Amino acid sequence: MLIGILGVLAIFGIFALGGTLLQKKGIDYHNKFYLLSVYYLILSVAVFFIYKDSLNHYFQNFTLNPFISLLYMGLILLPSPKLFKKKFPIPEKMLKRHKSTYFLDFNHRFIITKFFDIILQQITIMVLLQMLVSSGLSYGRVIILFSVTFALIHVPLLLIAGRIALFHVTAAFIGSFVFSFLILNFNYGFVYSIAAHLMGYILGRLFFWFYFSKKSD
Repeated sequence: MLIGILGVLAIFGIFALGGTLLQKKGIDYHNKFYLLSVYYLILSVAVFFIYKDSLNHYFQNFTLNPFISLLYMGLILLPSPKLFKKKFPIPEKMLKRHKSTYFLDFNHRFIITKFFDIILQQITIMVLLQMLVSSGLSYGRVIILFSVTFALIHVPLLLIAGRIALFHVTAAFIGSFVFSFLILNFNYGFVYSIAAHLMGYILGRLFFWFYFSKKSD
């Protein structure tokens, strides 16, 4: 089990490192965002086929309905950044104060790219959860071990963005309980988990834009 878990963590590392390298080359959530989206999509497909035996049971009694609902949700959310930022604009001087503006990024390009990013994360989460369940650990231990691991994976963000990333690490820890609960307890729970993950990012961005727009008054 340990080797398998290390393999999954290595995937997280490769995915994060590759994304970082692309962003250093100017391919990020704003510039050429479609290339970053394709990168996440290719990795998602690769991880799925590598671990398809572990993922098969998640797709029993296949139906498109949950995926169509997820697509509708994404389409409804796309206009939200433009509407919200018009109501609560952040002055340029506030943006320049932070080591990274990643946590303040919020537009339709961000949502599209983050959607594919989340799909990759969720596929990897499903694999990790399945490994923990197959190891014979109790339900409670599976969730706790996964949650701690998922939070620790996000700790390096503190080096990139500073204290503002504490919000992200905390959100990852709390969200991990939600993701694991949905995936392990509901048919097609991973679709609901993807929706919760995407909604968490959007609510986080709404919070930051509202907070910093008021702080700058």
